[in-house]
Amino acid sequence: MPIRLLVGMAAFVLLHSKLVQLIDGDDSGGEDLGYTDIIINVENIRYVFWDRIDTVLIMDNGNTVYIKETINEVHQAIKRASLVYLPQ
Repeated sequence: MPIRLLVGMAAFVLLHSKLVQLIDGDDSGGEDLGYTDIIINVENIRYVFWDRIDTVLIMDNGNTVYIKETINEVHQAIKRASLVYLPQ
């Protein structure tokens, strides 16, 4: 009988993140440059919440990522990425 090893696999999701260019010396914010595709390891996500404008991810390292997708779309993407197929 063969021995099967379960290897920890990282799950990644592809999302659209808001790009903001910060202006030196200006505390009022920055210039919105649109969105770009990013790949995020779901194991590094600490919190996901909606702030009435964007979905916000708080990462384990303290970074804040603003996401174009709704919180439901992010939740579904995380669930799909975290599924593990174990052949019988």
